[in-house]
Amino acid sequence: MAQRAASDEHHLFTEHTLELPDGIRILYLDSGAPSTDNYTTLVSFHGTGLNSYGFTKMLPHAHPNNVRLVLCNRRDYRGSTPYMDAELAELYAGEQSFQDRLGIELAHVLTHFVRKGDVRPVSEDRTTGGIVLMGWSSGNNTTLALIGSASVLPRDVYEEIEPYLRGLVLYDPSCMALGIPRPQGDNHPSTSLAGTTREAAFAKFLAWVSAFYPHPDIASGSPSGLCFAEPGERQTAKLWTDAEMELFCDTDAGIRSWAPDPAPMQATLSTQTHKALFDPALTTRYFPGLTVLYIAGDQTPSSEIWAYMELRRLYRALEDSGMSATARPMRFVLVPGGNHFLHYEIPERFVQDIVPGCMPIMSKFVRKYIQIQAS
Repeated sequence: MAQRAASDEHHLFTEHTLELPDGIRILYLDSGAPSTDNYTTLVSFHGTGLNSYGFTKMLPHAHPNNVRLVLCNRRDYRGSTPYMDAELAELYAGEQSFQDRLGIELAHVLTHFVRKGDVRPVSEDRTTGGIVLMGWSSGNNTTLALIGSASVLPRDVYEEIEPYLRGLVLYDPSCMALGIPRPQGDNHPSTSLAGTTREAAFAKFLAWVSAFYPHPDIASGSPSGLCFAEPGERQTAKLWTDAEMELFCDTDAGIRSWAPDPAPMQATLSTQTHKALFDPALTTRYFPGLTVLYIAGDQTPSSEIWAYMELRRLYRALEDSGMSATARPMRFVLVPGGNHFLHYEIPERFVQDIVPGCMPIMSKFVRKYIQIQAS
C-alpha cells in the first residue's frame, strides 16, 4: 500500500492506495483515528466529475466529533483503477452485473479496515463505533450497490463487515442515482450537451450543480414546487482557487460515466434502490441493524430535491399503510439554505448533522435487532 502525507492550513490527511483481491486499486484519504476507543468510521464515496479531495474541508471537524473520516475515490477517478471498455459497456447497457461487481468491490474495501483492526466495535445501543457508509450525489450508485446486492457478496466477506456496518447516509443523491425519473421541466445539463466541447460540457455541469436554487414549495411534493431557473451568480465552484479546481475535478471520468442513453441503467438503479431500502427479503436478512439518514440542502438542484421528495413520499406511503416495519428505518433531513455542497460550504455543521443523524431510529425492528445482538 502506498502512503503519502498531505497537509496545509485547511487539510490534514494521509493518502493511501488499497489493492483489492482482484487487483483493483482504490485511492483513499484518511483522517486517522481519534484518540478514543469508540469512534465512528465514516467511509465516503463522491459523485460525478468531482473526486474525494473536495471533501477535505470536513477533515478538521472529524476528530472533534469522534469520527475517523475515510474519503474514497471511485474507480475511473484519480489514483483508482479505470474501468475497462467491457465494464463501461455493461454500465451503458444497464447490466445488473455492473452493480453487483461494485457491491463486491465496496465490501472488500470495508473488510480491509475491519481486518486491520481500524474499526471500533459498535456499542450496544448502536450510537458509537462501527462504520457509517456515505454516498454523495451519484456516489449513491456505489453505496447502494453494497446493500442492494448483499445476496451476491461472498458469505465470509459479508459476515466480516455485517457486525460493523451500522449506518448508511444518502447524501443528496441525484434522481439518476436512485433510478427515479426526472421531474417534468428539469434542466439537468446532460440534456443539452449536443455539439459542445468536453470542457464546455463540464463547465456547464459544474455551474448547474454548485448553484443555489430557491425552490418555492418543497412540501408540495410536486414539480410545480421546484425551481428550474438557470444557475445564478452564487456557485460553490466560484469559491475554489485554481489549485482547488485542478485538484477536485476529474472531468474525463465524469464524462465517461454519462451514458449515451441513461434509461437502461436507470431501470437497474430503480430496482436496486427498492431492494436496498424497502424489500423485506433483503432488509430483514442482510444488514438488519442498518439505519438510513437522507440529508440534503433545500436549495440543491431540482433533480436532487426531486429525489428527496419522491423517496420521502415512498417511505411515508409505507408508514401510512403500516408496511414500514420491514423497510430500513429512515430519517430525512433538509438543511435550510444548503446547496449540493454542504461538505464544502458548511463542513463543521455537516459533520455535526451526520453524527447524530445516524443514531438508531428506534423502530420495533431495530429494537429487536439490538436485543438479539445483546443476548
